[in-house]
Amino acid sequence: MNVETKESSLQEEPEMTPEEILARRKELIKFYKDEIPLLKSRSEYEKYLTDIEEARFARFQIRIAHAQMLAPQEGSEDSEARMKKEFAKSNLSKKLKTN
Repeated sequence: MNVETKESSLQEEPEMTPEEILARRKELIKFYKDEIPLLKSRSEYEKYLTDIEEARFARFQIRIAHAQMLAPQEGSEDSEARMKKEFAKSNLSKKLKTN
C-alpha cells in the first residue's frame, strides 16, 4: 500500500448500514441522557458563582461610592472660603454678632 492509498482510506468514512446508524443514535441518546445530571449540577454551580461575583461587584461599587463621598473634592477649599464669606455677609451672621 502506498502513501496515497493510506491517506485516501483514512479520509473516506466507511458507509454505515441503517442498523449501525440506529445503534449509533441509541448510543448517543444514552450518552446525552447520562450527561444531563452532570450538566444540571454544573449549571447550578455556575449560577452560584455568578451570584457571588455580582455580590462582590455590588460591594465594590458601594466602597467606591463611599470613598468618593469622603474624599475631598477639587476646589473644596475655595468653596469653603466662599461659604464663610457668604455667612459673614448674611443676616444670621449679623444677628449672632449683636447678641
